[in-house]
Amino acid sequence: MSGNQPMLVLGGKYVLEMKDRLSGANLEFHYRLPIQAERDAYTKATVQHKGNKVRSKANVFTEQAALGKRVLMGFKKGPLADESGRIISSDKTDPDFNPDWKDLLEKYRPDLLAAVGQRVLKTTETAEEEGLFEVVEDFGEDPSNPLSGDTSKDAPDQTAPLPNA
Repeated sequence: MSGNQPMLVLGGKYVLEMKDRLSGANLEFHYRLPIQAERDAYTKATVQHKGNKVRSKANVFTEQAALGKRVLMGFKKGPLADESGRIISSDKTDPDFNPDWKDLLEKYRPDLLAAVGQRVLKTTETAEEEGLFEVVEDFGEDPSNPLSGDTSKDAPDQTAPLPNA
């Protein structure tokens, strides 16, 4: 490969940098790409098939956050602190390591986990993709919806639904 060309390391670790609008902190998260079973579970949780119709869930925040939590491997130490204000680390060899760091993010900042989930889902794009899909109906929490209990039977379920992760 040429010197400056980006590389896709299969099975590698990737970095997502973002600025937190609440604190003003610059955050750096380390993540891995999801395996196919995780992508399938996300699709199963957010898309339903009924006959020749495909229905897409409009609000997928919970599923994005669950996927983000699964693929998140760590973060750059510095801007994240626990409830008492003590800096925490995701590195097991660091004296400030907090084994509950993912649970803390899930409890207080699921939006950060969702940002990671969004990143790993939208890893490629083509010019033709823009405007291809439009969500016209949310299958969310409507018990009167006859399709709300339908799930795709196209492939075996290899993982638990993401929100239960």
